Amino acid sequence: IPPAPPATGSSPSSPPTTPNGDAKRERGRERDALDALINDRDHKIALLEHDVRQHRAELIAARRDLDEVRLRMLEHAHLQSVEVSRRKREARAASARVKIYKRDMEDKE
Repeated sequence: IPPAPPATGSSPSSPPTTPNGDAKRERGRERDALDALINDRDHKIALLEHDVRQHRAELIAARRDLDEVRLRMLEHAHLQSVEVSRRKREARAASARVKIYKRDMEDKE
């Protein structure tokens, strides 16, 4: 008598499968696939959150640098206006001294 044919979906080295066992195995594979997707998504989210924190720190540093540059520019502009005012005063004073000197020279002649 020849041996009975193996059950569908089984091999001689694996135990015979049942429809219920196949469904459990399939659900297990689906669960594993979903877990892998979730883990991958969580990893990507963690990387993005890290990037957000890093970019926020860079933004804060850039704003601080910008504020310092603006302050230096304001100081420089103020010093320039003070210097311009001082030079105008000196020029007026020098002009007045020249006029007085010319007048004195004319008076001596």
